[in-house]
Amino acid sequence: WWYYVDAHTGEFITRYNNIQYICKEPTSDGSYESITGERLYGEGNGYVEITGWYDNTNGNYYLYNDCNHWGPCDANTNYNWGVFDKRTDCWALRTEPNWGGSDPAAISAANNIALTQEWVTNQLGWCSFDNQCTLARANIHHSMGYEGGLWDGEDFYFTDAYSYIFIRSYTSLDIVAHEYGHAVTQYTSGLVANKEFESYALNESYSDIMAVAVEFWAQPDGRSAYGAYGGFTRGYSDWLIGEDAGLSVKRDLRKPKRIGDASYYEGNFWDDDGDPYQNAGVQNFAFYLLAEGDPNGGTNDEHPYDPITGIGIENAAKVAMRANWYYLTSYADYQLSRIAWVASAEDLDDPNIPLETVKAVWDAVGVFVPNDLTLQNVTLLSGTYEAYNSIVADPNVTIAGGAVVTFIAADSISAGSNFTIEENADVTFEAATITADDNFIIKSGAKVVFDATGGWIVAGPNFTIESGAEVVFRASSYIKILNEFLAHEGCIFDATVQ
Repeated sequence: WWYYVDAHTGEFITRYNNIQYICKEPTSDGSYESITGERLYGEGNGYVEITGWYDNTNGNYYLYNDCNHWGPCDANTNYNWGVFDKRTDCWALRTEPNWGGSDPAAISAANNIALTQEWVTNQLGWCSFDNQCTLARANIHHSMGYEGGLWDGEDFYFTDAYSYIFIRSYTSLDIVAHEYGHAVTQYTSGLVANKEFESYALNESYSDIMAVAVEFWAQPDGRSAYGAYGGFTRGYSDWLIGEDAGLSVKRDLRKPKRIGDASYYEGNFWDDDGDPYQNAGVQNFAFYLLAEGDPNGGTNDEHPYDPITGIGIENAAKVAMRANWYYLTSYADYQLSRIAWVASAEDLDDPNIPLETVKAVWDAVGVFVPNDLTLQNVTLLSGTYEAYNSIVADPNVTIAGGAVVTFIAADSISAGSNFTIEENADVTFEAATITADDNFIIKSGAKVVFDATGGWIVAGPNFTIESGAEVVFRASSYIKILNEFLAHEGCIFDATVQ
């Protein structure tokens, strides 16, 4: 055993068994067996039962379940996970199925990654975080210079709390689900983790939302413990992130400002330098309002908002997760996330998910339909892109193949400088005046309507419509065609052409 003692105070810090041995890898010669053990203190201790792997070759019980490769799988769940102990550089194993209290961090890691995978399978229909049945490897007792969890693009890593090895660890359900959320985001929207872009804050927020959603699905309801000061009950679901690790609260979706995070766009605690955790609070609070509502209305950074009727946590998660998984792309910002939530609610078409409620929560956090909307260097998926005055989509805007997109502005829409509508997209432009020029391309199979019923349309120069596309130009005044306009017989001009 290695013991660590503070040289200045003589205080005992921690100890662990440092006997080195050759790792015995699990083999396919075995069977799925129940493993029991004690969870983390922060999750209420208590024993849980996990389906792990007994290996006939070496006689060990592993916290490892790769049923999609070794089979058979449960009919409703695709399990692909393994717990790897970084202290021994080997998969977590014992010679007996009852682990007792020997390693609560390992037991919680296994239980929680299995629960998270089950939730993702139920919600997304995916096998593992990438829908390729890749093994989710949870590296525990990891040392990386700071406390916390990490998804590095391939594996998950979880540290222990310093001085509390075996007792407190970052393998609690909310943190495991949060990190798993980063993995799913990587394979869906791909939100970029760069402080120069709001996509980083959105990335963190969607992981926070997933963590809360998984907690409320898997754990008893603990909201009543919140009170005025953010109280909680160990092992119960709540609006907090990090408390079940037995440490301090890292995030509070109900009251982000309580721990120094923003709840209003560019308001108090908003970080102009792009701190993703502080700025994630805005969308986190929008999610809380969507789920729980505020029947009396309220103020957010002294900005009043009307009463909101919540739609419940499960329905709110459907809206938010669908937005991230199906509508956002790498460099999305807060404005595009609002649009994605609205599009998600429209698609769900559920009377229990009122569209006006989704819009109201975004108004409450200061992300409104803008007076003027600018889109640059982005691929747009389905949704309605709206502005009170004008929309400028320039440069390098692409409408994804098969997307259904509507642009609506009272005054003008200007689209150009490499604006591409991919095959089989369905796109409508509605404004008083519409300009589409400078390498504007409509590909085969796309259906496009330019509707300037209050004014005029200018198309070109360098405007191309490929064969097989269907395009309608409709204007109350005139349609002006400039040089290098390449089209085919599928165009309909419903106005005087100049």
